[in-house]
This record gives sequence, C-alpha cells and structure tokens, in this order.
Amino acid sequence: MKLLLPLIFIAQVFAIHCAIIPDGVYIIKAKNTGMVLDIYGALTTNFIDLIIYPVHYGTNQQFRITSVGNGLYTIHPVHCYKALSVPNFSEQDVDIVQLDVTGDLNQQWEFVEKKDGFYMIRSKSSGKVLEAPLVSAEAVPQKRKACTDNQLFSLQKYY
Repeated sequence: MKLLLPLIFIAQVFAIHCAIIPDGVYIIKAKNTGMVLDIYGALTTNFIDLIIYPVHYGTNQQFRITSVGNGLYTIHPVHCYKALSVPNFSEQDVDIVQLDVTGDLNQQWEFVEKKDGFYMIRSKSSGKVLEAPLVSAEAVPQKRKACTDNQLFSLQKYY
C-alpha cells in the first residue's frame, strides 16, 4: 500500500499539468516577446533551426500538432513534412531543429499547462523545455525548466 500512494499522487500531478491539445494546425506564440515559432527561411532540409520571428502567418510558422497518445505530441511544420526534434537525443542546451519524421522520443513533446492559457513545451527525450530568445531570428533551444515567461507559449488554432 505504501508504494501505491506515491504512484497515485504522481498520476494526479501528471493529469493536472499535462494539457490535452486537439489535433490541428497552430501558430505558437512566445509570451515574452509576442513573436512566434518559425522554421528559418522556410527551408525544407534537415537540421534547419527553429527560430523566433515576428508573425507573418507563412506555412513555416504554422505547426501541425498531432497526439501520439499518453499526453505526447508530434509537432510538424506545415511547409514540409519534418518534425521538431532534439538533435541526437541531446540532454544539453541545444537548438531545436526540423528532421525527417522517425517517431522517436526526440520528436515527442508534452504541453505542460500553466496559468492564463500558456504552456511549457517539454521534450519527452530530454525533459527540457523550449525557451524563446529575446531577439528575432535567434534559434530556439531546449533549456532546464525555470517557469519564466520565455518558456511559456500560447497556441492559436489556425485550422
């Protein structure tokens, strides 16, 4: 019985904090700057950086969010069939890139609900969260969770 109680508590914490996001195409906006996630230059090759950029609603700023079950999601830029990925399953503070779709854990994300309709976007493979830089066209890295405004994002359903 002693082992069961901590597991129940963990399950309750997970249920409270991990959001259910309806599948669809979204614009993902950083709370700290109001800029949005963007694939640099709308390029379609592997290892192109995810950046922060003023909104222009191009397909490289639209992301298809799809549930893969268990509170996990893939995030695909609409302009090409790639997936947002932690390169090489790194646990370091690396820049997020687009890569060919594999379905591996480095391409799976959790949306951790915070107050006022904002989310932290956490990598399943590293446990780190996306962090929006302050300067336009800068790469978006994964960082250790700090719950600051630069780690919070809103989702605007595009279609």
